[in-house]
Amino acid sequence: MSVDQWGDIVQDLGGDCATVHIVLASSSVDPHDYEPTSADAVVFDTAQLVVVNGADYDLWASDLASNAASSPAVVDAGRSSAPPRARIRACGIRRGM
Repeated sequence: MSVDQWGDIVQDLGGDCATVHIVLASSSVDPHDYEPTSADAVVFDTAQLVVVNGADYDLWASDLASNAASSPAVVDAGRSSAPPRARIRACGIRRGM
């Protein structure tokens, strides 16, 4: 997760099958100005699924996801009119619909 607003939702959906890492867990950090660390890049590099707020709120997270070694599925919450292309299924990740 790029920001904590989505962390609870993803944890509820993934249950015991998900390990959720929230990069910005504090509301005192402005996601527009955030500069990701090398530790953040490692989290993205090992992710199977990345949820970003989108809508130009956390461009750094979209960039990290698109350059991640693991090529994670990305859910852009800002594109609410389109169904996500990734779903959590039975402790695994399945691409597509």
